[in-house]
Amino acid sequence: MLFHYTKKNILIYFIIIVGIYLKLHDLNTEDFWWDEMLSFWVSNPEISYSQTINRNIEVNLGSQLIFSLILKLFFNLFGYEPNFARYLTVFFGILNIFLLIVLTKKLNFEKSLELILFLFLFNSYLISYDNELRSYSLVVSLSLLSFIYFANFNYEKKLF
Repeated sequence: MLFHYTKKNILIYFIIIVGIYLKLHDLNTEDFWWDEMLSFWVSNPEISYSQTINRNIEVNLGSQLIFSLILKLFFNLFGYEPNFARYLTVFFGILNIFLLIVLTKKLNFEKSLELILFLFLFNSYLISYDNELRSYSLVVSLSLLSFIYFANFNYEKKLF
């Protein structure tokens, strides 16, 4: 069965739903900051990939190249609109919730999952960074994926 309705699971589902709501709540209420405008400009789908790379090197010294290319692909799929831009970072923010749950289960921290989710989802910095057109939520996703990978690698080594 996909959903088990125990008190613990209901609390976890409630925390996740409220956390997703907080990430989506103030999504497009503010205008772009200067650094967000630069990310938007760098990822213009109407220019070539080499121009995107050159703009990224000029603006970010190449540090956000992967994010710029993913954002360019996102704009190619959904349109080059400022109102759509932050949906990508919110997507990564919501993906981080499920990556954190997987990591928690890999590390056998399931008894403290509620506390971990609460601290992760109600962190004001993570909520605000998910609402910015910057690479912060992608970096958190890649970090969680790295931790999951190394947790798998570590447990496989212990078996032999």
